[in-house]
Amino acid sequence: MSKKIIYLLFLLMALTLAFASCKKDNGLNPTTGFNNPIIPSVTNSIKDEDKNVQTNTGGLYEDWDSIKDLTVIENYAAIDKARAGTNYYRNPIVVALGYKTVMIIFESRMGFGGSENGTGVNGKDPVALAYTIGVNSGDPNDFYKIAQPSSFQTGPEYYVSDFVVYYQKLPTSDTATLYIIASSGAGLSRTNTPYASRTIKSKLRYMACTITTSPTSADFRWNDDWTDLEITDSSLSDIQFGTHSARGVIASDGSLILPIITADLGTTSEPKENMGVRFYKVNANGRTLTLGSQIGRSIEFKDSSNYKEVQAVAYDASKVTYLAIPNSSRNNYTMGKGTSANSTVTALTGVKGSDGSFGFLKISKGWYGTNQYDPKLYVTSPSTAGSKAEDTILFSHTESKLGANYLYMLNDYYTSKGKSILQIGETSKSSSIDVLADGTIIMASERDGEETANGLKFSIYFSRYTQKYLAEQLK
Repeated sequence: MSKKIIYLLFLLMALTLAFASCKKDNGLNPTTGFNNPIIPSVTNSIKDEDKNVQTNTGGLYEDWDSIKDLTVIENYAAIDKARAGTNYYRNPIVVALGYKTVMIIFESRMGFGGSENGTGVNGKDPVALAYTIGVNSGDPNDFYKIAQPSSFQTGPEYYVSDFVVYYQKLPTSDTATLYIIASSGAGLSRTNTPYASRTIKSKLRYMACTITTSPTSADFRWNDDWTDLEITDSSLSDIQFGTHSARGVIASDGSLILPIITADLGTTSEPKENMGVRFYKVNANGRTLTLGSQIGRSIEFKDSSNYKEVQAVAYDASKVTYLAIPNSSRNNYTMGKGTSANSTVTALTGVKGSDGSFGFLKISKGWYGTNQYDPKLYVTSPSTAGSKAEDTILFSHTESKLGANYLYMLNDYYTSKGKSILQIGETSKSSSIDVLADGTIIMASERDGEETANGLKFSIYFSRYTQKYLAEQLK
């Protein structure tokens, strides 16, 4: 064989390998949307001595030396089910309000565990919003008091659950408005009566709170009461609908991105799982909300679908990106991803999920992982608190109904960045994630779940971790 032919064959082989390498590295595949996603193969667990940690930090850390060797800062039952009496506290949402003030918002189901399919409001039994405030970044005894934003009113038209919580504090102001949109009336409940024959229908209500924080205090000014969010889309008039607990997405123009979950759930004797979603802009004018235009198309998941409820995770002025919760009745335990532009849902191979609300936090130019940064500077300028600020996504959810809850680090395609995941709790269902002003990561999650005669009962745990610890566990 001539040297020229050998050279040409060698060149062809080199080009083939280079093309394959580029194709693998771009992370995209025109058929599935993903190519060779990393499937986590290592499961790390919080050490036994860190499963109940209560640290008096005094609030925020101010230098790298004070946090570089820390791991689990807090990990304890902020709301203990043993002290809940006949109430069932569910679906916690954690919010870092600014400086060292933390709020946990959750459902207070009074004397009942929820509807037949696990949601809160059912058109009959009492459910209210409750919250607890931590003024020292979640130190022990921070969450000693459970409060409600308004006087509790009885009647199915007043009960609320499945809260979507919107909050964004701008660096230029210490005052911001927190909005909560909730299911009310029939919500997404299943009963022994078909929805069309039920007297109490689905509706949405909202609450607003103006919050002013400082390094030493926080002031809260709630609306006097819940207000109905008027449904201006007539096509929803005969459809059962509601919300799904989550941190809400806020658009660059200040509008709120609201997923309205639609459903045909059948009855308790003949259950169905026909669900779908429509995304709307909600216009915020001070403390008043109005439903705006629909974004994209209406998406329907049929009874045979692998997916159920969704949570919005991003909005780019033209479409909403969402993550879809697997339909366990179809034996599916893999999360899905889609957009409001079409009805395609792509399985996120390697990212497990089941019933319940997942935790999601996208950190833009504020993730340092194991790298050094200045916690004091992070308060005002996360992107310049160190020399290696990156983007990352933290995601947490259960692998099965009432199963273990795992924390993942995801890439921009919503698949795993690393080969490891971290088990943060057992017998869990819902969770929520946020970042404090010093860059430490906080979570609220349902844990220690147990089946009771009236439904699932949980303690609500508060956890706080350093970025370095999580980066080492999720590499």
